[in-house]
Amino acid sequence: DGIRDVERSRGLGDVYKRQGSMWCEMKCTFLKRLKNANIKTIFRQMLDLCIETLYVSDVDAIIVPHINAAKEFWEIYRVEKDKIIISPYGQDFYERFHDKKFFHKVTNFKSKLSGKKIILFVGGMDWERKGAQTILLSFSEVLKEIPSVLIMTGKPSRKHLDLISKLGLNVGEDVLLPGLVSDETLALFYASCDVFALPSHHEGFSQPVIEVMAYGKPVVVSPLAGYPVVSTGVNGFIVDPNNIQAFTQAIKKLLTDRSLYNVMSKNAYLKAKKYSWSKIGLNLLKRFQGLLDRQLSN
Repeated sequence: DGIRDVERSRGLGDVYKRQGSMWCEMKCTFLKRLKNANIKTIFRQMLDLCIETLYVSDVDAIIVPHINAAKEFWEIYRVEKDKIIISPYGQDFYERFHDKKFFHKVTNFKSKLSGKKIILFVGGMDWERKGAQTILLSFSEVLKEIPSVLIMTGKPSRKHLDLISKLGLNVGEDVLLPGLVSDETLALFYASCDVFALPSHHEGFSQPVIEVMAYGKPVVVSPLAGYPVVSTGVNGFIVDPNNIQAFTQAIKKLLTDRSLYNVMSKNAYLKAKKYSWSKIGLNLLKRFQGLLDRQLSN
């Protein structure tokens, strides 16, 4: 159950997301869950794994978002390589939320923060995997020099709430915790933020990265969160999530170097435009047609 709760439902994207991430999530969280879970939970997870293994062995094609996910199916599930279709996720937030009324809300929201720089983190249900500790530690350093606010969506754990308190950060002033939000509210945060930060320790394809880039926002991300859409120094920075100092410096650089920011903002927008759902869907349809043609010819 925890595996499927990691990401909120976002329509068509979930069809692809579940297949590409189910084993990734299990590998990342199973040992941690083993310490606290009861026998019933462990049995259910093992049963899920068995069912999924049987399922993937009998399909004609599996859709994954990028080559790293494909490798896990080759190496773990022993799926034949010619059954793997690599198709990245798309983004449609900008197309859905970009009219005058929406940007009027953005202006009003930003005005309430008294001109502070806005850093956004989207954590979903698993802040630990998403690197919440790194962003909190980095933000506490950024705040010493730059008036700013950190927005963290998703469900925080007690560990991270305690860290916020330990760092002397004030919830509601320094750190905003809106919880799990609607698509429109998430789009509002995308359009309002100055920098998007995601120091994930494990990812399939981080859809929020491409969604926020569609609003022209540079990103500071871990290698796994940035792959394959982020080019460091071009539309953001790729930083080791365990290197707090480097992560902090990257955020500061974007918040203080306006010329660099403007260039990266434009590049982020142009990159995201290549990942519209219409383009992704059309390419995937062509792949399906090729698969069908091969089957019919056999």
